[in-house]
Amino acid sequence: PTGDLLAAGVFETVLVADGRPVRLAGHLARLDRSVRELYGRGLPDDLPARVATHLVDPSRVRRRALRIAVRPHPDGLTVQLSSRPLDPRPTSGALALAPRPERSWRHKWSDRTALEQAASRTGPALPYFSAAGWVTETDRGNLFWRDAAGQWCTPPLDEQVLPGVTRREVLDLLAGDGTPVAIRRATPAELQQAAGAFWTSSLSGAVAVVAVDDKPLPDSTRYTVGLSRRLGVGH
Repeated sequence: PTGDLLAAGVFETVLVADGRPVRLAGHLARLDRSVRELYGRGLPDDLPARVATHLVDPSRVRRRALRIAVRPHPDGLTVQLSSRPLDPRPTSGALALAPRPERSWRHKWSDRTALEQAASRTGPALPYFSAAGWVTETDRGNLFWRDAAGQWCTPPLDEQVLPGVTRREVLDLLAGDGTPVAIRRATPAELQQAAGAFWTSSLSGAVAVVAVDDKPLPDSTRYTVGLSRRLGVGH
């Protein structure tokens, strides 16, 4: 990563549902792993207590997004907490292929310029990306698609794929259900011909993909609504 990218820092976004942070431990673990690798030190020990204090909300907003932003500082790390109310989550949408810089995307960088530029090019469809001809992820989260054999597939984790906390939970849920799952690569052409697809994020849960590059897909909304309910995302 460039010096500017490192200086801007990394962050996590955590869903807060009815005052409770969803999968907070998983988010803090991913953030701690990133800052140790990038900056040589871990998160402060009092961060969970700071999060609990920050989330005290007399207004009792049902759905909020908690942002934990970390930047390097000469004396260590600077950690900032902020939160905002959330609109109802999206249930479905289209995707369109877009370019993004060839750098490591397995950290959640605070500098979102490249992703915002991609979204402006593909809107109202959300952008998805590829590397070396293989599908990687969307600008919002991880991708799942159903192949001709009926199994749900998701790309393997590498430098181009964020190790999503919700992705991991979905894989666990599918395994627990006995649902066939494959972690494998696919081309954009294969994604366009999928028997269904969805993307996952901490704030939105599982969101059905109804079209890829203007090619309609079978609607998986009914399936993803149920899956999102099990993920504790709500509406």
